Amino acid sequence: GLRVRNVVSRNTQRAFVALGDRCTDVEIAGCDHFGRGWGVLVPDSRGVARVLVRNCRFEHPGDGSVGDAVEFNCPSHGAGQVWLIDLRARGYVGEAKNAGMGFGFARVRTTTLLRCRADDCEGDGFHWENGSDDALVLQCRARRIGRPDPVGGNGSGFIAYDSDRLYFGIHAYY
Repeated sequence: GLRVRNVVSRNTQRAFVALGDRCTDVEIAGCDHFGRGWGVLVPDSRGVARVLVRNCRFEHPGDGSVGDAVEFNCPSHGAGQVWLIDLRARGYVGEAKNAGMGFGFARVRTTTLLRCRADDCEGDGFHWENGSDDALVLQCRARRIGRPDPVGGNGSGFIAYDSDRLYFGIHAYY
């Protein structure tokens, strides 16, 4: 039952919001975060479900520590029922694999993204892996994604990545 509304965060070094075990019925709305670190981070927590993030802006200054705007990294325990609506991710950097993404999901099921944007990120704009099925992506965009120098991973706008399985039910419409 966590509610975070209309909060402004500036020059932080860590995650703006990090969700731990048994976080359900979470709403994050109207927030504006500018800092080095994650916007919303779920670090393989148990029992995360029914999370709504809407009308928020997450911006990284483009230097310093890595992070992602929104990362649900749940390969061990999984998460589900996530709604992301009207979010802006900009400037995230990535010096390591799968870092610097706009939106990243690992083993997250039943996800809806509506009018989300990932701009100027060094990693992928939108990234699904480890069985993140049943995603609906509507009116989302990724622009200026990937590092321009040879060191970079040449990020993708939208990618479903997993070498061992097929994905089911990831639908993207614009």
